[in-house]
Amino acid sequence: MAKSKDDYKVNGSECESVPFNESTNEDGKEKCQTKAPITEYRSFLHEILNNDATRFKTLLSVCAASGFCILGWTKGQFGPAFLDILLIGGTSLEEGSMFMTSYFIGRVLGSILGGAIYSRLNRYLILVVAMTTNSVMFAVIPWCTVYELMIAAHVLHGISGGVMSVCKLHYPGFIVHLL
Repeated sequence: MAKSKDDYKVNGSECESVPFNESTNEDGKEKCQTKAPITEYRSFLHEILNNDATRFKTLLSVCAASGFCILGWTKGQFGPAFLDILLIGGTSLEEGSMFMTSYFIGRVLGSILGGAIYSRLNRYLILVVAMTTNSVMFAVIPWCTVYELMIAAHVLHGISGGVMSVCKLHYPGFIVHLL
């Protein structure tokens, strides 16, 4: 049994920008406008104060943006702070190069760990724990005077940075939610 052209039409609004059905009347003029008129003006501040979904998405976007800033800032501190960390740890340049190596080994392990646990645990909890661990490790590193403790702190700092970067990149359109 053959279907007619009308069987494939989608019932939608008459005022669609690309109408599925004919939207012209007998004299060839459109029946409606292509854009719906704005009935009420709401500011972004009004939406944040009164809409829970907008408030939550805004908070997520702020957390994601601050997380990217933290990752960039901590990564940018390696070079200028490297000599100070060598003095704090009482190590030579050859031994101190293991600090950066351990950070990036931790970063790889953190990316693998983040990819493994991302779909199994609560995404927001993972992000909060990773950001907190990253901040604590960043604050603890200048106080580590023992070489092995400094290596462990850099590995944990790298793991938390890797988990944080994986979890933030997998959120679909953090900042796009606001647009």
